[in-house]
Amino acid sequence: MSVILKAIMTGTICDGFSIAAVVPEEQAENIVVAHLANGTLAEALQIFPASDLDKRKKFKSKTGTEYVVFGKGLGNGFSVYGPFEDDNLAEEFGEDHRDEDEEWEVFSFKPSIVPNVTEILQHRIEWWLSGDDAPTELDECSIEHIESLIKGDYREGELCVSVPGVTSESNTTEFRGWWTIAKSQ
Repeated sequence: MSVILKAIMTGTICDGFSIAAVVPEEQAENIVVAHLANGTLAEALQIFPASDLDKRKKFKSKTGTEYVVFGKGLGNGFSVYGPFEDDNLAEEFGEDHRDEDEEWEVFSFKPSIVPNVTEILQHRIEWWLSGDDAPTELDECSIEHIESLIKGDYREGELCVSVPGVTSESNTTEFRGWWTIAKSQ
């Protein structure tokens, strides 16, 4: 059984949208809710393999950083296909497979966040915080927070870490991210 992936699209109508994350389906709703809670528009769109449309099997790559999003305009739904090895293949796929009344665009997603790993309550925990100066180790408060959620049968959740002395304005900087119990390998 293959994992169903979702593209988390974030942005605004004026500034455009981008792919903020590509995650397994079971994580998508929580990540969208976290974005919405922070005031960012977000939607999770299922990623379909190119082979669903491509009967010639020309576009068979299962790895890459380029995705094609088809749509008929706001409110009419969007479809995401990929990944493609490069933007040339993605553009060719977009041209070859769009409906007459559809628009398409190529989006790149290159994950820049590599999860940190720690062990809490005998679970391997993968976690990340966004931001260039984000901590690479969890503070005691975050560890206690994750412990309490695991004891409450949660398998993942949002992280919010305040670091003192990073900015002069409030003398603290807040970093947001996510934690999850890693799947067994």
